[in-house]
Amino acid sequence: MRFTSAALSDLGEINGPRCCKRDAMIAFKNGIKYVNEHYDVKLIYEEQECEFYSQNQQCIREKVPILSCIINERSGMNDVRV
Repeated sequence: MRFTSAALSDLGEINGPRCCKRDAMIAFKNGIKYVNEHYDVKLIYEEQECEFYSQNQQCIREKVPILSCIINERSGMNDVRV
């Protein structure tokens, strides 16, 4: 329940339209944190780039925790790869 609550809290702070990749990455990041704190393993979260932001007219770019799409957009790069 604590893991679910933390993930939902992070999702609620963004307060934007639906974005499956953003929401999944936030849930994964919370899951990794939970597993690291409660089990004898060390998982590492790797930041991901978003290759779909240009196709999503509702993307909330500046508020997206997957910042690579914003950095590439500002630098003038059109080709965003994962």
